[in-house]
Amino acid sequence: MKSKAQRVAMQSILYNDQMTPLVVVLPTGGGKSLLFMAPACLENAGVTIVIVPFRALINKLVSTAKEAGVNSTEWHPGLTDPATLVFVSADRIIGSGFLSYAELLHSKGLLRRVFVDECHLTFTASDWRPKLVAVRYVRGLRVPLIMLTATLPPMLAFELEVSMACQTVTRYIRATTTRLRTRYVVETCRRGELEETTIGTCKRMQKHIGRNKGVIYCRSIDQCKDMAKELGCAYYHGGSIDNEDKLAVWMETGGLIVATSALGTGVDFPGIVFILHMDLPYGMIDYAQESGRAGRAGEEVDSIIIVEQGKVESMRQAGRIRGLDEEIMAEFVTTRECRRQVMSRYLDGKIVECGAGDMAQCDRCGEGLGALERLHEKNGKERETVEKTLDDLTDGCASCWMLAVTQNRGHEGNNDLWTHSAQDCTIRQLNDSGLGLSEDECNKFRQAIRYEKSTHSCHKCGISQRLCNTRQDGQSACQWPNVAIPLLRGVMGMRNGMIVLQHLGFSGTQGDWAAYAKWLGLRHRRRIWDEVMSNAMATLIELIVGSTVRGLRPLQQHIPDVEENYNAADIVAENSSREEEEEGEEAEEELDDVGDERTEESEDSRVQERLRMRVLQSKQTSGLEKVEEFARKLEKWIVCCPICKAADEREERDHGWDKCEKYSASIGELKFWLRGMETIRHVYLFESLI
Repeated sequence: MKSKAQRVAMQSILYNDQMTPLVVVLPTGGGKSLLFMAPACLENAGVTIVIVPFRALINKLVSTAKEAGVNSTEWHPGLTDPATLVFVSADRIIGSGFLSYAELLHSKGLLRRVFVDECHLTFTASDWRPKLVAVRYVRGLRVPLIMLTATLPPMLAFELEVSMACQTVTRYIRATTTRLRTRYVVETCRRGELEETTIGTCKRMQKHIGRNKGVIYCRSIDQCKDMAKELGCAYYHGGSIDNEDKLAVWMETGGLIVATSALGTGVDFPGIVFILHMDLPYGMIDYAQESGRAGRAGEEVDSIIIVEQGKVESMRQAGRIRGLDEEIMAEFVTTRECRRQVMSRYLDGKIVECGAGDMAQCDRCGEGLGALERLHEKNGKERETVEKTLDDLTDGCASCWMLAVTQNRGHEGNNDLWTHSAQDCTIRQLNDSGLGLSEDECNKFRQAIRYEKSTHSCHKCGISQRLCNTRQDGQSACQWPNVAIPLLRGVMGMRNGMIVLQHLGFSGTQGDWAAYAKWLGLRHRRRIWDEVMSNAMATLIELIVGSTVRGLRPLQQHIPDVEENYNAADIVAENSSREEEEEGEEAEEELDDVGDERTEESEDSRVQERLRMRVLQSKQTSGLEKVEEFARKLEKWIVCCPICKAADEREERDHGWDKCEKYSASIGELKFWLRGMETIRHVYLFESLI
């Protein structure tokens, strides 16, 4: 179960036959569909009817149920044979014979319960879809009624009760609907530049989302078509005859799609990481539903609203903002406080701010659109570096590349060290590297790693199938074969490799290959480039980016000579106290060397060496938890102007520090201290910790 509320709701549905209507409020992606699919899998399950508001949603639900092995069908006029799970369009409740069909099932003792999916639409959309008013007639079927939604503000609960004719007694089960990994950003533009600004933002973000997906919401069909033409992508709106084909292509290729609110409720598509609203959304409920299309698998999401300057204020003055839902949406856009607070107070009846836990921040609490773009640009450069290196190593020898890196000889300008064919490499044929990089050892180690399914890892090469061209069907040959395993083996043998591994979450000891292989196959604790990845992939990225961007320290100690038995759980590494003693002796020797050379070194060199040794000696006592907490806090300062952030200038810090106009007098002093900190930047050990 994804939440306590989902578990309580499931228990109530399965074991409680009360006729009192039940309303279940779970966040988008919170498992509402399971509540009606699970009972249909029980023995003597009878018939469950699910009323669905949208045509596209019915197709998706029927397909999902059949894939899960549930006997399901869509009801249409003339159907008499019951299935365990029957989906029916909300537009067919009256005037089509559906109620007679449901009454027949009830009279035979087959009908167990009725669900109304996206029940909030019975009062939010009934003005322009009058047939939704008729959904209330299912109250006459005398079976348990369960209403599902992700957006029912407590202040509007009475609206649902009136629309569904259940004002007397109604039970509610609620979960917090806050989207923890969504960054909410509102960007303003000059009047008349809405379309131009939107196109520019979309094109910049399009470069960063890769094979993932993004949705641009427009307020009209004409606007939708115009934007799709400018962006060179498909569009989706209600009534379009080729909607299904467009969605199929979009699902396969990823990228952007422009849509109206017809793609805003109930539909569930994986891999959406970017939502943009061109102009003010119709209301907070619509906005929560539409922005909730993204991040269904826990991805980090950018949800951006672009509005013209002063538009909300002019709408208020003209009386064009009507009702509580529209007013809350206007407040969300114009507030100078936390946007998530405005949203949660209305939708959940409780205040949730961006500072709570490890959630993504809105632009009021964190950074603006420019900072997001810089973060995506940084991720894009890292990804490009990793992919280029993997391409190079596929044509060369990964074992010798790893050996060159650990000896601090790099791979730029030393191509003769590793560009030979792996098949002709003596290191792969023999074990003369000290790192255990022979072909036999690598093959044995590969077989010991078992990747979790959620990491999308290729069991042949270990690379995330979200990155390589092989993709998840596994039908094509590996794009980067025989590359990952030598690198993963080599990390364990590096002197500072264990510090990198511990920073990434490995709690084993050096030489414990069984524990290391098990850990590599597990899901990494954080997403990388907005993707779920294994610990193996996280290690590869850290190794490649570290070696090409930061540079790694030379190899000073090989791994302990331990018998490799991957089936044994008690492989013993060298005694930890002996390792600490050896490290202490080495540290003393390095300090003695520094003392002998003092007369020849400058003051700056002595300071830098002392700093390096302080870091080396303190790493035994500095907890990784404190380091990680420092890294998280530091990240918030990297992507913005630290001067403005320190001054708490929320509106004026979305720029680089060297271009700060408000505090230009401080820039010279900042550059002075920055030069002093350059000595710290080149200490690899310090960089590997943060």
